[in-house]
Amino acid sequence: MKKYYNAAVFGSISMLVSGCQSANMRPGEHVKLEDLSDAGIVVVGMNSPLPSRWGKWAYSDGKVNAIVGSAFFSTTNVSPPSNGFIVMKVGSTSAGTRFGPSVFSYVGNKYFKYCSGMRLPSLEVKAGEVIYGGNINANMKGESLFLNYDYDFDAARKFIAQYYPELSSKLQEKRFSLYRIGSLPNCY
Repeated sequence: MKKYYNAAVFGSISMLVSGCQSANMRPGEHVKLEDLSDAGIVVVGMNSPLPSRWGKWAYSDGKVNAIVGSAFFSTTNVSPPSNGFIVMKVGSTSAGTRFGPSVFSYVGNKYFKYCSGMRLPSLEVKAGEVIYGGNINANMKGESLFLNYDYDFDAARKFIAQYYPELSSKLQEKRFSLYRIGSLPNCY
């Protein structure tokens, strides 16, 4: 497994709150492929049950620069599916946007929030796609949360075949791209 980047945040950071646009899917929830005319399915491995927020980010000049309006939603990973995967139905990204996480909460009201200078794992999502982006691993050291990323497409394929068999023939690997965040404030 290949590890790309570690990020640490110390102390308490305010969480962004915004309107819902979509939600994660429960294990065994059936999906009709015709329902994906303006959306795709994103599969992400997670090693912990941390609640998280995901959404669309503005993208230009090789950087992600801001969360797009209220187009991000809470993906609660409180009761993660078997084998630690979350599956999200996501509206297609348009030109100039990428889909990725924005916040992970941990230890009471402390949060890991992606901020200026950090690298954000993100994807382009097209209508009708069923894509596995990779795994996000969260590890605590004291009061610090460290995130790293790796890939296990075979595990994702087995998970989808077991819990979402109607999607298994469409699953493709589309690894996260790590883009530096350009214009959000620093986190302190």
